[in-house]
Amino acid sequence: MKIFKYLLFLLLILFIAGSIYVATKDGDFSAETSRTISAPAPMLYREIADLSNWKTWEGWSSQEGIDLDLSEDPRGEGAEISWQADSMRDGKITTTSAIPNTRLEQAVIMETSTGKATGNITWTLEPENGQTRVTWQLSGSQSFKEKLAFTLQDKDMTEIFQPVFEENLQDLEENVIRKMEEYSINVDG
Repeated sequence: MKIFKYLLFLLLILFIAGSIYVATKDGDFSAETSRTISAPAPMLYREIADLSNWKTWEGWSSQEGIDLDLSEDPRGEGAEISWQADSMRDGKITTTSAIPNTRLEQAVIMETSTGKATGNITWTLEPENGQTRVTWQLSGSQSFKEKLAFTLQDKDMTEIFQPVFEENLQDLEENVIRKMEEYSINVDG
């Protein structure tokens, strides 16, 4: 009977030590990707700021079982895109600040298995030698449950989102260049 008590006590100590370890881990995360695109900043800004355009270049909505809903006005401050999904969690992105042709800030909320997760998305557009450098950043802070879940996984938040952002920026570039080729203006004379 004593050995059972010692084992129980040992398990309690391991549980407390594990909880302290997870609680003291840095829960802040930031995933950022940049890409220089051969397009003017105003065109890229319009493409990003109008959430109805996202269906043509962001990769998540192409998955089966995802229903996207847009707010009445999908452009500028207050614009929202929300989704309900079979394979991933429900969520919503709301544009909180819009500085035309320069910066866009958004709040993201997702329902996960560990509860409600929140984060901030920032889009920055910087002209560079006739091109535009687009930077997409997701940042936030993890709850205790999220830190515990990522402690038990192989990848952290940055490693999960970085490749998705890179692929989406490539798709954004291809989409904008295709639109530029479709609607070119020639001045004769």
